[in-house]
Amino acid sequence: MPGLLKSEQDDPQDLPLSQRFPTKSANMVDYTDTDRTEDRNHREGSSIINGSLGEVISGQTNGNSSAMEGFPANSIYAGDYSRQLPPEIARITLGYLPLSSLITRLVQESFNGITEVINEMSEVQIPQLNGAVPANPSQGNVQKKTRLLEFAHDRRAQFIKILVLSQWSRRMESIGRVIDIKAWLDAQTRQYEGACSWIGELRRIMAFERTPNPDLRTALEALSLGKILYLPDLGYLPPVQVPPQRLLTALRGINTQLTIRMRLHENIPPPLKRYSISNGRVTFKVPNEFELDLSIADENPSSQLYFIDFRFSFSPTSAGVAQGPMRDDFEARINILLRHEGLKGCYDFLHNFILTHKLNIFRHQGHLMLQASWSEHLKVETVHRSLIIQYWVTRPGAKSWIELGIRRRHAKRSSWLQEEEDESQIGFRWFCGGKEIADVPLTIDLGELSLETILKRIISAHTNAIFKETRTRLRECHLYARKTLTLKHTRPITEPAASNMRVQLTKSQS
Repeated sequence: MPGLLKSEQDDPQDLPLSQRFPTKSANMVDYTDTDRTEDRNHREGSSIINGSLGEVISGQTNGNSSAMEGFPANSIYAGDYSRQLPPEIARITLGYLPLSSLITRLVQESFNGITEVINEMSEVQIPQLNGAVPANPSQGNVQKKTRLLEFAHDRRAQFIKILVLSQWSRRMESIGRVIDIKAWLDAQTRQYEGACSWIGELRRIMAFERTPNPDLRTALEALSLGKILYLPDLGYLPPVQVPPQRLLTALRGINTQLTIRMRLHENIPPPLKRYSISNGRVTFKVPNEFELDLSIADENPSSQLYFIDFRFSFSPTSAGVAQGPMRDDFEARINILLRHEGLKGCYDFLHNFILTHKLNIFRHQGHLMLQASWSEHLKVETVHRSLIIQYWVTRPGAKSWIELGIRRRHAKRSSWLQEEEDESQIGFRWFCGGKEIADVPLTIDLGELSLETILKRIISAHTNAIFKETRTRLRECHLYARKTLTLKHTRPITEPAASNMRVQLTKSQS
């Protein structure tokens, strides 16, 4: 069998690919038995390797040994070659829909369209003379033929598109590979750009980490004399090591002072009534909004409280305000409010901050949906502090949208001693077909913000309303009113794609 004779002095990795794994051509000459005998006598320890690439990779040689003969033991060709391959490219399956669903929808639409055309044609009246139809075609007859021809032309164009899609789907495997490779190349490009950005940022940071030249004169003076004569003595005292028991006693004292102050001296707003005291701090917890840690600096009840920490209590968001200039400004602003306005001013500021942050999260989620599978079905706009999301933008007729914003309401006083509180929360309004729906069977989960979930529930309610209206109209027909034919409507709450209505057209089919 044709092959390549490999000596111990040749390294297969130094040879080109065509010489490592040759294929038989017209210019190649097979070795004879005499040639093999001479090579075996003159070149000790050599072996003949099959020329097929598949045989080389799988480790098949002219023998029964498991390793490939003729290559070094540490070569990548000597062991399992599959372990040296990179990971496979990920398959992209997001947004794929079955072709059968599209064909089913087109058939249903064609059936509804031909029914509508027949009804329109039946309404066109043909004039008669003395009870007889004239020989020449009337204007009404021409209209009927024109309407039927237009419908047939439109349906033909739709089915041609389906034909093109069916032919394209036969090459789905190849096109899918192109999509996967494109996604992989985009990921590699992002990694390359991220690496370049990281290297530039590292270079910028390391400029401030440059070590200055050593001061040998000062070092020699400090090592020889034990002090530096030209530096003044500032009289700093060494830090005192505080024992753990003393720290624990101090924290318990702070806890006691905070408890007395919260119960007797502080005017706590109703949203901050839920709090706990531990570790020398008081933690106010507002459900689905934030957690705030405050503490005191002295025992005077009239002294201000000071900011310690802040955390969000909803998702998706970070644990709190990140360290940096924003954190410093945030802490300084809260301390100023605590000094001048107390807990009431601090809560109002944090509450408005949380509401604005939640609206920004909804807006960010809306833009992410526009970049995904919702790109042709949504329109996101920001008007002042409100977010307007229009869905079914390509549907003719009146538009439908939802409006997310801040809804303010005044809570009633439980007693004459309490002031009227202004409770503001994230609210929404639903406009269906240009009309506002008063009673919307939907509540927003303020602890787990998800604009996609809200839209799916609204669209599901809209779809169910359309099916309900269709079902009511069909019930007026005597076949469905007498239950000779059946209607079945599935009304999901969270998934609009699962909403459907099964209509029985005959006694044997539905």
